[in-house]
Amino acid sequence: MNRQSRLPRLILTRPRAQSERFAANLQANFEICIAPLFEIAYIGRPDINGVDAVILTSENGARSQASLAGLIAFCVGPRTADVASARGAIARTMGGTAEKLVELLSAEKPDGHLVHLRGKHARGDVAARLTAAGLHCDEQIVYEQVACPFPEDLATELASGSPDTVPLFSPRSAQYFAAACPSAPNATLMCLSEAVAAELDETAYAAVEICAAPNGKSMEQALSRRAASLRLEGPPASS
Repeated sequence: MNRQSRLPRLILTRPRAQSERFAANLQANFEICIAPLFEIAYIGRPDINGVDAVILTSENGARSQASLAGLIAFCVGPRTADVASARGAIARTMGGTAEKLVELLSAEKPDGHLVHLRGKHARGDVAARLTAAGLHCDEQIVYEQVACPFPEDLATELASGSPDTVPLFSPRSAQYFAAACPSAPNATLMCLSEAVAAELDETAYAAVEICAAPNGKSMEQALSRRAASLRLEGPPASS
């Protein structure tokens, strides 16, 4: 692929709708390439009759329900809280990570029946740990991540040394990327958290960096700083 842009390239691997939204604030600094590693498939509708509160560790859990009116929603971060609020929930942001959410809820011990609306592949055993802490908490699987084929030409460019930046937002997306691009010697991978970075072989890439905080705003700030650094270094060579 012969690229004429003088902007450095940013490869976004989240589902297309999320990638397009995230790209909106970064297009002035990067040439945007969207190559989803997976898309979200919803699995029916959750049964939340008799539930007092929902636990949401991603915005996809919030999107699984047309309405959350009247329910408290304990949300991992502000973006998830925004989606839950738009569906009528009384949304509360709980620390920014699933680990912190479990810690805060275990200490607070809210009354009533809670249900964790989660993906098919989830980490942290949120419902089990909250139940062990004395809360009435169940879980329902409401979506799954369906793998998408990574473009072969893009994988070849990365393996050949294309100096791109790739933000990775979850351990599972890091696993998918590592499988698709086991070596990208000049690529910088920007990871949302240490758990994401732990899924990567740091020696296979130019750099594996970790955001200051595990949220989208911190990722945007890290990418903006990288864009500024690349401008100081000069434009990337055409390939």
